Amino acid sequence: YVAAPCAPPYVCGCDANKDLQTVDCAICFDICVDPCTLRGCPSASSHTFCLSCITRWAEVATWCPLCKLRFDAIIPPNGEPIEVQARSPGDAPRVEADEVVGTDAWGNVVTA
Repeated sequence: YVAAPCAPPYVCGCDANKDLQTVDCAICFDICVDPCTLRGCPSASSHTFCLSCITRWAEVATWCPLCKLRFDAIIPPNGEPIEVQARSPGDAPRVEADEVVGTDAWGNVVTA
């Protein structure tokens, strides 16, 4: 598998004129809460995510949501790496039908 080149920094809403506290999360598209980058992603400085968003992402897959390159740690604002276990979407736990309570506005399954 050959990964595509990383997308330009503007994809994640980063702007050189913006303060780090106002960077947009590339997952939820809102202003980052506890902005994090990824160790292993060559464009880590421009691929920024909320700590909660990228932590949930890493429970399912450990590749950058933007450039699709593998990462091995989440770098939170305090700079202390949070190691992650390598995962692929097929590794995610299955949701049982009786756990489903509905869907959200975007059609994603919501569980109890």
